[in-house]
Amino acid sequence: MSFATGKKKRGNPAFVKGAHPTGRSAGTPNRISRAFKDALIFAAEHSKHSEDGTLEGYLLNIADNDKALFVPLLGRLLPLQINARTQQPTKVVYSTVEEVRAALIARGLAPERADLLLIGKVPEPVKVLGDVEKESF
Repeated sequence: MSFATGKKKRGNPAFVKGAHPTGRSAGTPNRISRAFKDALIFAAEHSKHSEDGTLEGYLLNIADNDKALFVPLLGRLLPLQINARTQQPTKVVYSTVEEVRAALIARGLAPERADLLLIGKVPEPVKVLGDVEKESF
């Protein structure tokens, strides 16, 4: 517990910033070298199970005939694909007030409320059944 703040410190007290007691040290090569990856791809492409002589053909064969092997491979790849695909919001530019009004109505806003918003008046909130007025005592 820190006496200055009165709060308990979090984390491992033996940890020193910048020192990594576990894991690879800087400059250590990868476990699977690029040459090994290239050799694995070459073997898959030239396998009798690759119908068209490509890696895609080999993987299609595995997907069709050996789901127990293919599904874990796909599971390891999917998180990478999901993180890589981000949607960019589409910016819409309206050139007339009528286009803005039509877009508001298309999104579910009542035409009367859209008209009030476009002329600059803020509409009153709609009362819903069950709303209770606050009484002052």
